[in-house]
Amino acid sequence: MSLQAIKYANNQLQIIDQLQLPFVTEYIPIRSAQDGWHAIKEMRVRGAPAIAIVAILSLAVELSEIQTAGKLSPLSEEVGLFIIEKLHYLVTSRPTAVNLADAARKFESIVNEHIQAQRSTGQSLVAAYLKEAELMLVHDLSDNQNIGAYGAKWILERAAAQGQSK
Repeated sequence: MSLQAIKYANNQLQIIDQLQLPFVTEYIPIRSAQDGWHAIKEMRVRGAPAIAIVAILSLAVELSEIQTAGKLSPLSEEVGLFIIEKLHYLVTSRPTAVNLADAARKFESIVNEHIQAQRSTGQSLVAAYLKEAELMLVHDLSDNQNIGAYGAKWILERAAAQGQSK
């Protein structure tokens, strides 16, 4: 059985509450940047890449909810300011987390570049943010699977080599 520390689908985010491990596997919903901030601050999510991903996806969930509720400004500048303020807020959950700060800077750049583009709207900015946030998760999963595959190959090669020498 393999555990997913972060579950994200259909603009819904759940994380394993790492405070409960190893005795209980409990997923907690993250519905907003504020939920993401608390999960990071309370160490319910751990590990540099996971912290950054939860922060970015927590804001993606909030943006999606605002969009679905029809409360999204049509102006990319207003939406961009909202996103940047939330990114800065999320960084305060763990000010020393390098990956979190790097991700916030990257997404702030994405926001600023999108605002500068012609015909940028609040809707198109949220779409760009969601796309990049989801790609961040996909790349992290791929990296982890590759690390596991290379590690397993290395172990099997070493075990085989030791078996031949005995």
